[in-house]
Amino acid sequence: MSSIKTPKSDDEKGVNADFGRGVVEDYPDVADPLEDREIFKKTHDGVDFRTVGWPRASVIFLKIIFATGVLSIPTAMYSLGAVGGSLSVIGWGLLNTYTAKIQGDFRNNHPGCHSIADMADVVGGVFIKELAGVLFLIAYILCAGSGILGVSIGLNALSTHAACTVWWSFLATMVVCIAASVRKFHSIAWLTWVGFASVFIAVFIVV
Repeated sequence: MSSIKTPKSDDEKGVNADFGRGVVEDYPDVADPLEDREIFKKTHDGVDFRTVGWPRASVIFLKIIFATGVLSIPTAMYSLGAVGGSLSVIGWGLLNTYTAKIQGDFRNNHPGCHSIADMADVVGGVFIKELAGVLFLIAYILCAGSGILGVSIGLNALSTHAACTVWWSFLATMVVCIAASVRKFHSIAWLTWVGFASVFIAVFIVV
């Protein structure tokens, strides 16, 4: 008597239901649908660039925001007063949190987006994408210039060497270039902890 064969379910086949690791392990030839439009795909033999994780990413953004914006807070508090300044800081913080939530949801719904420029491409097309890209390039240049200028001013204040500001700026630029040449952000993420701690301590010393 022959038995009736029924197709096996996914559970019986051992299909991993967790679609978040790039390729379904039990079926290496089946691509993860969440990875279809990913630029930095996770593969078995390639380089995995998605290793920063949210703790390091949080410190990276915190360091950038703190280092470039903390010096303007005392001036704002002085102009607006204690109550007005506090409400301003809280209000801008809530607005940033809200916009970050929107961007995160948009990114989850469009896995191919890895920057604001990519999101602008989805919303407004190529022209808006290129415009956003140019604006971000300008912002990155200003951010890097701010860091280089800060390093040169700090070294000038701490050193009695005859080197001028131009040489200190050149030294800071070389350090930035060397750090930027590292292929994976994960390898230099510890620098953000050092940078945040140094800026945080320096602000309290000055204040």
